[in-house]
Amino acid sequence: MSMAYSAVLISQLEQPDSDFKATNTENAFMASIIILVAPVASVMSGFLMDKLGRLNTIKLAVIPGVIGWTIVALAQNIQVVIAGRILIGTATCLGTNPAIVYMTEIGNPKIRMSLMQLGSAYASLGMIITYLGGWYMHWRIVAWISNVFILLTGLSVCFIHESPLWLIFRGKFKSAKKSLNWFYKHQPNPAGNGETYADLQFKILKKQEEEAQEKRKNKGTLGDLAKEFMKPSGYKPLIIMCPLFFCQHFSGIYITMFYSITFIKEAGTNIDGYFASVMIGVTRFIIATSNVLILKYVNRRTAIIVSSLGMAIFMYISGQYTLWIKEGETTAKWVPVASLLMYVVCSVTGLMFLPFMVISELFPLAIRGVGYTIVGVVVLQHRTKIVRIFCTRQLLFKSIVTSDLGPGRHLGDGRCKGRSIAFDLCSI
Repeated sequence: MSMAYSAVLISQLEQPDSDFKATNTENAFMASIIILVAPVASVMSGFLMDKLGRLNTIKLAVIPGVIGWTIVALAQNIQVVIAGRILIGTATCLGTNPAIVYMTEIGNPKIRMSLMQLGSAYASLGMIITYLGGWYMHWRIVAWISNVFILLTGLSVCFIHESPLWLIFRGKFKSAKKSLNWFYKHQPNPAGNGETYADLQFKILKKQEEEAQEKRKNKGTLGDLAKEFMKPSGYKPLIIMCPLFFCQHFSGIYITMFYSITFIKEAGTNIDGYFASVMIGVTRFIIATSNVLILKYVNRRTAIIVSSLGMAIFMYISGQYTLWIKEGETTAKWVPVASLLMYVVCSVTGLMFLPFMVISELFPLAIRGVGYTIVGVVVLQHRTKIVRIFCTRQLLFKSIVTSDLGPGRHLGDGRCKGRSIAFDLCSI
């Protein structure tokens, strides 16, 4: 909801009867502030989830989240909104990163990807709720409603058990066994063995931890941590994931999310921006939910290749038709929105969510939290750069320009989308 909220807020602040006004620069900074604070918050979440636990870090995220949304709901100027968004961005990282690691550690390898895809489906559902709220309600009411969801999340976490893997890693064997019994209480016992499935898992995990503990003996300094990253199991995930995330962010996925309403309005279509954004959110939710089953039969590489190719094709179609509409060469104003819809479908099937899902699987347990954080910081830096670039171009070329773009061309035109298409193809 925090990601989609900027689209709602900017759209309503541009209305003549809005509570206060904001400049284009302030709107751009407000939309991107969550990303700007995320690198620091992501580093913080990595260390907190290793020290306090996955679920305790999620509970901790409730505090800045509630305070941040309350500040936004009561804000009387854009500066106060930005201050609230800083806390919201911090809460987003503190809540999201441990949740992904938690699902990786408790999920059966056969259904792990499908389980993690549910997180993507619920993220899409949050966007739908935000767009629908912005369509029918004032942005202040939407902020108050966001507080309700944060409190419900914090409350629900109190009724589940901590990751057994983390508990064993911290030497809390009694709690780990209790957690395993809770997770596997309905699992059939292994044939020909008097032990329960939970007991068997406990022995396996404890043995793995003892082996890891032996390797970590007399270690633990920053230099030793760096040595872990010098091993193939440490640096290969970084080499694989960082370029992939670079291409992911510069492919236009998050720009279409942050500025969907603005983009649709400026494309010259007759379709209501809120309605189109809701339809995009519904489509994303349906595809993300379908992926729970699809990912059982399609491997990661194939999904990302097909996703990237489809995104490149539909981004080109959307940009080309936007240009033709601006130049009066066609009246098919529905094509850019339809192409954007298909672009979202393709992104959800692979490139948007899968890279986040495989991070925790690639890093070994000893450096999983820190490794995830390092990649997370790189990811957020890419996201910050692309939003800043987009905002700068919007500010410089907000009106129709007559430079090398040609008369009547806007940022939504085909040539300006060429970079997104190029990075879609690089992802393949």
